[in-house]
Amino acid sequence: MLRIILVHLLLFLLPTLGYAFWLLVTRQSAAQEQWEDAPRIWLAIIGAGLVVISLLFFATFEGTPPDGVYKPAEFKDGKLVPGRFE
Repeated sequence: MLRIILVHLLLFLLPTLGYAFWLLVTRQSAAQEQWEDAPRIWLAIIGAGLVVISLLFFATFEGTPPDGVYKPAEFKDGKLVPGRFE
């Protein structure tokens, strides 16, 4: 669960990190005015859009087939075989 939260947090912060990288490359990072005039609303909207797109993508293309049958975890030959869909 933590991995999922961190991935979406990174996607949300990706536009801001890109903006910071752009300021660093163009040598404007030292100017405090650049961060005060940052397009924060647009960065947040783009970040939220990336999160929504990733959620829609994973909901559509990830997961199990609709007719899949869940096989619970079991021990075989002394080893734990994790649960899975077949």
